[in-house]
Amino acid sequence: MENNQACLHSVMEKLDTLLRSINPFAESYLQMYQLMQSNPAVNVKMVFMEHPDFDLCRYNAPTSRTEVAAIFVGDEVEPPANRDICIYPVANS
Repeated sequence: MENNQACLHSVMEKLDTLLRSINPFAESYLQMYQLMQSNPAVNVKMVFMEHPDFDLCRYNAPTSRTEVAAIFVGDEVEPPANRDICIYPVANS
């Protein structure tokens, strides 16, 4: 809330609750934020990739809460060709 001091706290809480309930990426953004807080010197970005077989005109809700994102650490524009997968446990998940 410190970044939005001109906003009503109650409105921001309601927006937060609403976004967490309807946005399938909200948990991924929170995990990215937590990773950045624990590793402040690391550049972190979230990448959304198109797949040629997916119908981009149709919304496909995720089937689980853990399949929506991957985090790649590095300075390159594209995700690395050779990837190691790290899984970070999150409390209450």
